[in-house]
Amino acid sequence: MADTDLVVWGPDRSVDLAALWQQCADELISEEELASALWGPRDVVLGTEDGQEAVAVRIRTESDGTVLGWIRLVAVHPERQRQGRGAALIGAAENWLRRGAAVFVGLADEAPPYLWPGVDVANIAAQALAVSCGYEPVESTLNMSLPVSFRVEPPDGVAIRRVLDDGDVVAVRAMVEHNWDVFLPEFDLAVDSATLFGAFTDTGPVGFAAHSVARIGWLGPMGTAANWGGRGIGSTLVSAVCTDLMVAGRSSVEVCRVGPVHFYATLGAEISRRFQTYLKAL
Repeated sequence: MADTDLVVWGPDRSVDLAALWQQCADELISEEELASALWGPRDVVLGTEDGQEAVAVRIRTESDGTVLGWIRLVAVHPERQRQGRGAALIGAAENWLRRGAAVFVGLADEAPPYLWPGVDVANIAAQALAVSCGYEPVESTLNMSLPVSFRVEPPDGVAIRRVLDDGDVVAVRAMVEHNWDVFLPEFDLAVDSATLFGAFTDTGPVGFAAHSVARIGWLGPMGTAANWGGRGIGSTLVSAVCTDLMVAGRSSVEVCRVGPVHFYATLGAEISRRFQTYLKAL
């Protein structure tokens, strides 16, 4: 496949991409999730005119001037698989990134927002494709699943509420910017979608949690102010998210790219998926 066999897909083709992905995998990703995640100002989706093959790419310039790229999704209709089409799509994506001066490219794990925090280790074909295209494994990560029935009361003096009021948005955003500025893009998306909760005392916010920023039902980002750690803030924020998702008809919340495994395990979460991140120098 030559790069000239591919065209740029606009957001109007999110329907085609959702249909193609459903043919490729058991995992459902909605048209809305794809449209939100894959068509930002730093993104491009390349595909064939007939809608049977597609690859999504992102490029970003870091503060030090380094240009990085990610291949975010590769989809080939089952009738065309095992013919080298996936490798050709990856090659076309790499060429696009080279033209943008990218020096490294990763598979998934871009943020925000990402569809996956890496390549699912259960997807043997994707793992083999990554290795055959020269990608090196970097690290592994995992997701955990927690029933939405989880509930816990907030500690004394702490109120948990959805962040909707302008004053709350400003205060929580300032806390996030001070402690976890890497979360700001996802924070802003959560504000727009009204899926953000804050933990407040009479002196201001002490924690926050968002859900469904990129994938419906996925928890994150989330954080508790350092001087409030160990007081139950995190668990009460998770409880609020669980309540919200139960009302939305979900049976579980997916905790994405878990850091403190023990914390979520004590809430009743279990490991649900494992991912491998890959990197390649261009």
